[in-house]
Amino acid sequence: FSAVVIELQKGRNLTRRLILDGYQSLYPGGSLYLGGANSLGIKSAVKDAEALFGNSSVLGYRKGTRVVSFEKKAGSKKFPDWTGDPGVQLGSWYSYDLTWKQKRYQLHSLPGVFSYKGIDQGTALLLDNMQVEPGMTVLDIGCGNGILGFAASLENAARVDLIDNNLLAVVSAEKNFTYHGIEDFSALPSDGLCAVNGNAYDLILTNPPFHTGSAVDYSASHAIFAQCKNSLTPSGKLILVANRFIRYDHLLDKIFKSVKILQRTNRYHIVSASDHQNT
Repeated sequence: FSAVVIELQKGRNLTRRLILDGYQSLYPGGSLYLGGANSLGIKSAVKDAEALFGNSSVLGYRKGTRVVSFEKKAGSKKFPDWTGDPGVQLGSWYSYDLTWKQKRYQLHSLPGVFSYKGIDQGTALLLDNMQVEPGMTVLDIGCGNGILGFAASLENAARVDLIDNNLLAVVSAEKNFTYHGIEDFSALPSDGLCAVNGNAYDLILTNPPFHTGSAVDYSASHAIFAQCKNSLTPSGKLILVANRFIRYDHLLDKIFKSVKILQRTNRYHIVSASDHQNT
């Protein structure tokens, strides 16, 4: 290509991967355009790009946001050390071990995927409370690299579907299932549950991706939970984990007939919702 445009991403390693990909995708003489806010780390990203390109030009700056261009020079060059980091180097993965039922499994992920360097506390708590029975059909919403769905498959779920609106998450989940030889799954990009519309599940699992810190979009939550209700079998249930200050249990009470708190810690709660009493 003669030009590559990158909007600064959250997470330095993801931006580094995109910068490296952009550099290698350019013809000599081609330009990379990088834009973003100071608060998101644009200055660090510019330094990383300069380590590859060796030059930069500020094209514009306003209200703490800048756009910078870089030109790819002809000839070979020495790449900075970070270009070889796992998950940043093109074609590579970041990997870590998951211990499940006293067995160890290697999982893979990419920068830009939620908690890509290891399992987070909320997901770990949900793993301990997800109540998968053999033969169940399972949906993992906002799957990240697919940890919940992967564990469900290890519990002999008949089939697992995984959805996320982040393509890096989708390919990471697919990598983990294929790496371990699991065939009865699908990993799909999805806006809400649209990619699996019409399917029915015995169990839906989620560490909800529709909140950031203390900011919660309850309208988005309501829409997702209503879709979950319509995607469950008559005896199916939804189990989720969330920060305790996010009162999804109150919202679920308006949608489902039975809502229960399965477990609480000082940070999280596990909530189960269904349209039958035996949750």
